[in-house]
Amino acid sequence: MCSSDLTNAFKHGRSADGVCRIEAVLERRPAGFAIIVRDRGPGKPAEPTRRGSLGQTLITSLSRQLRARPQVVSDGGTIVTLEVPDR
Repeated sequence: MCSSDLTNAFKHGRSADGVCRIEAVLERRPAGFAIIVRDRGPGKPAEPTRRGSLGQTLITSLSRQLRARPQVVSDGGTIVTLEVPDR
């Protein structure tokens, strides 16, 4: 998930001024941890993500492997979060 999301963030995450700002965080949570990748680009389009796209496929695959709950939000950029439970 991280390498794909970082690649997508570099590719699509430029703000209006042309600057690409990316944040990748590993955060401890009460029931596990979260992997968060955020960019400051225009955000995801209003239409749903194309099913079968490489980025979506990688997020889904990694989520299954980690038993994680994925969340993708478009809010002043795109934020992808994987909440991974303690095992």
